Amino acid sequence: LDVAVLNAGVYKIKYAESRYGWEETLQVNVLSTAFIGLLLLQQMKASKRGNSLPVLEIVSSGNHEDATISAERRGVGNLLQSYNASNHYNAKEQYRASKLFAMYIMKTLASLAKSSDVNSGKPDVLVTSVCPGACKSDLSREYNSFAANIAKTAISALFLRTTEQGSRTLVSGVTLGEQLRRRV
Repeated sequence: LDVAVLNAGVYKIKYAESRYGWEETLQVNVLSTAFIGLLLLQQMKASKRGNSLPVLEIVSSGNHEDATISAERRGVGNLLQSYNASNHYNAKEQYRASKLFAMYIMKTLASLAKSSDVNSGKPDVLVTSVCPGACKSDLSREYNSFAANIAKTAISALFLRTTEQGSRTLVSGVTLGEQLRRRV
C-alpha cells in the first residue's frame, strides 16, 4: 500500500449521534479518521519496500486555524466529550474543532510513522495533511432551504473551486513526497 487519502468529511447543521454514540461530525471527521489512519499506518509500514516512501494523507481544512477552544471546554476533563454534548452544539464551531482535531491526528500519526532506524532521519511513512480550499461539493447539503440554496448557488458560482481543481491539491500532496516533507 503506497498511498492512502483520508477524505471523509461532514458538516452537520444539527446535532445527530452516530450509532456509536458520538456526534456525527466527531465520528466522521475525527474518530473514524484516527481509527482508519492507525490501521492504514500499520499496513503501510508493514508493506513498505526498499526506498519507497508511502504517503498517508488527511484531507483537512483551513478552518482549523479559526477553531477556538473556550475556557469552559478546556476546563472539562475530556475535551472530545465536551464536543459530543448536544447542549453546546454549534455547527460552525463543531466543524472547525473537528478539523483542528484532525491536525492533532496527523501530528500523532506522523510521530508513530518514524522509522525504527533512528539513524535514517526519515519516517517509514510520510503522514501529511492538505487543504483543497472551498470547493463545490455536497459538504453543505444539509443547508437546503430556499434561501440557503440561492446563497449556495451564488457563492458557488463566485468563489468556490470545482472539485476537480480541489483534487489537484490532494494529488500534489501525495506526489511531492520528500519535497512536501521539507515544507512541514
